Amino acid sequence: VLLAAPLVATVGWTSSPRRKFRPWGGTPVRGGRDTDGPVRTTQPSIAHRAYLHDVVEDTKVVKDELAREFRESTAAIVDACTGEGKNRRERNASILAKLLRLPEAIPVKLADRLANMRRSLTDRAKGKMYAGEYENFRTNLHPSSTNCPLWADLDVVYAKLQALTRA
Repeated sequence: VLLAAPLVATVGWTSSPRRKFRPWGGTPVRGGRDTDGPVRTTQPSIAHRAYLHDVVEDTKVVKDELAREFRESTAAIVDACTGEGKNRRERNASILAKLLRLPEAIPVKLADRLANMRRSLTDRAKGKMYAGEYENFRTNLHPSSTNCPLWADLDVVYAKLQALTRA
């Protein structure tokens, strides 16, 4: 599975109209933690799901294909990280509701959010967007995932975003 996940993500991504965005954009693939470099995890199950977390949202690959290729549990986690709605607010609300129903998907979404927040440190508009969303994101998800070490990294990046967007 760990070998197939990057391949499915890459093949799906090359057919995506959003090709400038890598669907797995720096999310966990190696062990350990690093607050400034790529997002890392010591949980192998997160690694293969991280490669797939945006595939359904950003490519032509659908959830049923992931379920056939991997497992229904992996497809469900990928789906929980995929927002539905006409705008960002609706998509974020959709993701939060799905994650609260499937807490095992939260670490994958945290890794995704951490990678996105880190990339937004060089983009003031995106940084302001992520900083503005973080309190709601944390308030809703932290109680269901207090033992996830990615929260500490997210808090550090959030503080940096706040400082950058206030300057």
